[in-house]
Order: sequence, then C-alpha cells, then structure tokens
Amino acid sequence: MQTQLIPQKIVEHTYAPQEKQGLMHRCPATEILYGGAKYGGKSVAILNDLFEWCCRVKGLQVYLFRRTYPELWDNHIRKALVEFPKEVCEWHQKESVFAFKNGSLFHMAYCNHEKDVLKHQGRAIHVLGIDEVTLWSKFMYDILYSNVRLDIDVPEEYRHLLPRIVVSGNPGGIGHAWVKSRWIAPAEPLQIWKEKPDDPTTRCFIPAKIYDNPRGRQTDPSYELRLDRLPPPLQKALKEGDWDVFAGQVFNNLTPEIHQIQEIRIPDTWYLFRAMDWGHAQPFSYGLYAMDFNGRMYRIREWYGWNGNANEGLKMDPEEVASGIQEIEKEFEGRVRPGPGCPIMFNKTGGRSIAERMASKGIVFVHGDIDPVNRLIETYTRLNQNLHNGTPMLLTIKGHDKHFWRLMPEMIADDQRPEIVDKDQEDHLYEEVSLACMYRALKPPKREEVEQRRRDDEYPMLDPETGI
Repeated sequence: MQTQLIPQKIVEHTYAPQEKQGLMHRCPATEILYGGAKYGGKSVAILNDLFEWCCRVKGLQVYLFRRTYPELWDNHIRKALVEFPKEVCEWHQKESVFAFKNGSLFHMAYCNHEKDVLKHQGRAIHVLGIDEVTLWSKFMYDILYSNVRLDIDVPEEYRHLLPRIVVSGNPGGIGHAWVKSRWIAPAEPLQIWKEKPDDPTTRCFIPAKIYDNPRGRQTDPSYELRLDRLPPPLQKALKEGDWDVFAGQVFNNLTPEIHQIQEIRIPDTWYLFRAMDWGHAQPFSYGLYAMDFNGRMYRIREWYGWNGNANEGLKMDPEEVASGIQEIEKEFEGRVRPGPGCPIMFNKTGGRSIAERMASKGIVFVHGDIDPVNRLIETYTRLNQNLHNGTPMLLTIKGHDKHFWRLMPEMIADDQRPEIVDKDQEDHLYEEVSLACMYRALKPPKREEVEQRRRDDEYPMLDPETGI
C-alpha cells in the first residue's frame, strides 16, 4: 500500500501509534476497515485517528459510534477524558461531544437499536468512525454512509482525504457477511481500490492481529493464551483473523470440498421438487432439488433474485418470477413436483396470494414448515450426517451454486436464541434451503417400493409419516 504522509501528532498527547496503527493513520483511502481480529489495538487507534482529524481541520463534524453506551464509555469516552489535552478540547456531557477550540466537534454516539440510526439522518458527517462494525447491520451502515459528505472548506492538502470513514471489526456478528463483501473479499489486504472506476471513494482493509499489538501483549500476557484455548474455529477467526470461519457461525463444517460435486446426470426415477423463499424489495431465493434412493438431496439449480447489492431484490412480479422458473425447469420436461414455499407466499390481503399468482403460470408451491427450530436442526443434520464417514445428505452442484456458497457459510445464530438463525441478516437463501430440508426430512424410501414405483414410471412424494 502506498501511504501519504499525513501528520500524526498535530497535538502532543499520550498516544503513540504502533506500526499497523500508524499505517492506518497514514492510509490515503477514504473508507478503511482496520483490524479483523481480536486485540489488534483497534479501539485506541480509531479513537486517536478521529482526534487527530479534529485537530488538523477546523470546523469538522466527527462522529464515533458503538452499539451501546456502556461500550462507548468503557472503550472511548473514559480514555478520551484522560488522554485528550484539556487545552485543545473540553467534554460536554449533555451533548456527548468533545468541543475543540478550532470549532471541530467530536461526537460520541451509539445506536442500541437498529431504528436509532435514523436519529442521525440529515446530519453532515465529515469523518465517520464505527468501532466493531460487524455488530451493525448493512441498513445501519448505509444510513450513516449516506450522511458522509463535505460541506465546508478544508485545506488543499486534505481535500482528497475527506470525507473519511474508518471502521474496525472482528469476524462474526450480524454484519459479518456484508463487511466481508465490502472490504475483505474484493481485494488483497493493504490494497487501495475502487468499486467502480468513477467512484470518488477508495477502500482498503488493513489487518491487525494480536501480533501487531506488542504493547497490549505486554500489558496482558495471558490474553494470547486465552485465545489459544478457544475451540479451533473460534481461534482461527478471532486470533488469526480468518473471515471464512467466525464466532456464531451456524454451519462451521460447510465447505465446497465436502458438500459440492460436479454436474451429474439426474436419473428419470429421482424425485425432483422446487422450494422458494419469496422476496420483492428484498431478494427471493429459488432452489431446484433432486433426491436419490438413499434420501440424499442435491440442490441442482438456483436463482437468487437480487440486484447485486446486499439484501436488495429485483422487485419482480410473481408472474415474472414464475416464467423465469419455467425456463429453468424446462430441461427436466415436466418432472419437477410442487415443493415448499415460505408462509408469506400464501397470505391473502384482499386479493390472490403470491402462490396463487405463480400457480396461474403453472408453478405450484405448497405450504412450507414454519418452525424455525426444526428447520435449522434438519438443515444442520443433512449437512453434517455422514460427514466423517461418507457423503453428506445435502450436496450442491458446481456451477449452479454461486449464491449458496456466498451466503450459507455466513449464517450466524441468534444471540438470544441460538437454536435459530439471526433474522437481521441476508437469510433468504437459508430460508429456501431449510424449507426444502424440512419438506424432505431424512426418511429415505424403501428400495423395494422404489423399484415398484420405477416400474410404474412414477416416484411420488414421500409420506412424512411412513417415510415411503
């Protein structure tokens, strides 16, 4: 990464940046993710980065966010009261702001609930900081992002660096998937890049791990040992900064090496059915499934109705979606049976339901199971059964599973109810898969009855009670 020399110590105070922290302070990107693992010195770095900007440019509106006030107080306000020079700024408790002598304001803010972010709509934010951004939903970040703009004159030397966003975070949390797709996945660490050629903002991920925080290791030598005692997946996520495994991950054994196979020929005697989670403003997820004689299920086709932005749908009418599904299923020549749809597809509010409108085009769905606990258990069981001594009971087909591998590994459990997935994430594909898994619960048909049905050139639905 090419860095630009940005003065780090406008005012003398107690903060002395370590190597990676200094790299973040000097980074010329305008949207930076710093950290990516536990104990990398994130909170102190982001606090002081914003402090220095308040000192550099007069009249700046600078905001630092955490999810809760106790987190904000313990990690930032309490430290700032001790370390920020009194001759430079003073603390106003009622407004929760540090007022600088040059007119800059350093706001200390929190959003305990998702709706709290709406209180900040319309405010011009010149420098935005969010500590532990993976605890934030994409919606919350987008609202604050929309307020980041420059409406004051700044010195020429800083014009290309402002407005500025600096966030920190670890793998895991409700924001794991969107943070990973925004900063981690598109480019190598330390690379400064643009999402589009004409994009005025540049992004950069600057990793910082416990090894990059020698001062912290010296202060608490036992912390690294505690990280080493975590279960291997958590240790990889929190100590090594592995964004492919993370705290709260529901399907932590899900890998293409085990659960993905090459394209296969689907015998005429296999049972085919469709499943769907409906979405309009948010994405819909359609999956086509085949089941063999052992009860193993193959997700052989998919259609994820998004516009390329996280959790945003195509806003297609049910009839349009049904026509698209007909095109996908055309190659199977009428063999696809009705399968489960999500409950909202069967709601009637003064007119035909979504399911009825799709049925008018020949694409029929039946009511899917609404129990989120049983659906998660059944999905987890399918993905993990025979994992160590055979082939899992749910597989995807390479080349037809792009969004499955983009979204399913990112599912996290609900903090309050770990037996279900967190609903504040892009869970539409999971909902579709879990509906399918529950619809074809693990009760394989008896071979002699399959042989009889094969002779009749028919393979009807499994009876949920008898399993045949």
